[in-house]
Amino acid sequence: DTDLDGVGDACDSDDDNDGVQDTVDNCPMTNNVEQLDTDGDAMGDLCDDDDDGDGILDGSDNCPLTVNVGQSDIDSDGLGDACDAIIVPVLRVSNFWALAILLSFIGALKLMSGSVFSLAPGSMNRRS
Repeated sequence: DTDLDGVGDACDSDDDNDGVQDTVDNCPMTNNVEQLDTDGDAMGDLCDDDDDGDGILDGSDNCPLTVNVGQSDIDSDGLGDACDAIIVPVLRVSNFWALAILLSFIGALKLMSGSVFSLAPGSMNRRS
């Protein structure tokens, strides 16, 4: 009598007493009214050791409800990149200098607005 309802499991159609009949319950021995099954493997998340089905057990998975086999965590916050709201790019020194040069170039173009060339939205026009 798993659910202690006075009816033995052999005669009980809902062993965990969650209101979902055992024949359709995705976790028949654990009360889980919501029947959440994130990875669609027919095993309810409350009974599943790998809720997202990526092969990494939930206890070791840095993003247990989203598939992320590589467990990438670029910002080292303990939460996998697949679960981070915004992935902050890590700039390498070479990327930093490329960005600095690009921004300098854009600044120089703005200073040249009174010269031969002017910037128009979406194109470059030659003044007459």
